Amino acid sequence: FIKKLDRWESKINDRQAAFSFLPTEVENIPDLNSSAKLLKNKFEIDTTYDMNSTYKGAIALSNYQMGLTLANYNIFIRHGMASNNTFNLPIIKCKDATSQVPVVYFREGNSTRISVNDNCIIAEANSNADFIRIKDRLVYSILGVIK
Repeated sequence: FIKKLDRWESKINDRQAAFSFLPTEVENIPDLNSSAKLLKNKFEIDTTYDMNSTYKGAIALSNYQMGLTLANYNIFIRHGMASNNTFNLPIIKCKDATSQVPVVYFREGNSTRISVNDNCIIAEANSNADFIRIKDRLVYSILGVIK
């Protein structure tokens, strides 16, 4: 890992990946149902969140960064919102998740953790920084850096 201005970069599987946190700083985030199994080897992953979330800025940044990094691995991130929105983004809900196209639902919670409900990954956090941390945890899992 090499520090570059505001991020960490590393060559993983012969491609560049960028992160805000090192693996040691995010590996302690509980992944209650091993979301990596559901997210690995996908061509598309949908992400969603609530438009009125207190942490919508950090969640939007997490979605954007996740999309940039995973594009290097030919994984398309389709961004959406959990309800009607003024951004003309598609409405994506957990019920839309399939084994081929899982959904990552970023939502406010009492603690920072990852859980799985059918084909939907629930990424919960209660601070701006923790949403960025949870995004890095998910990407590290997808790329096989963290189990």
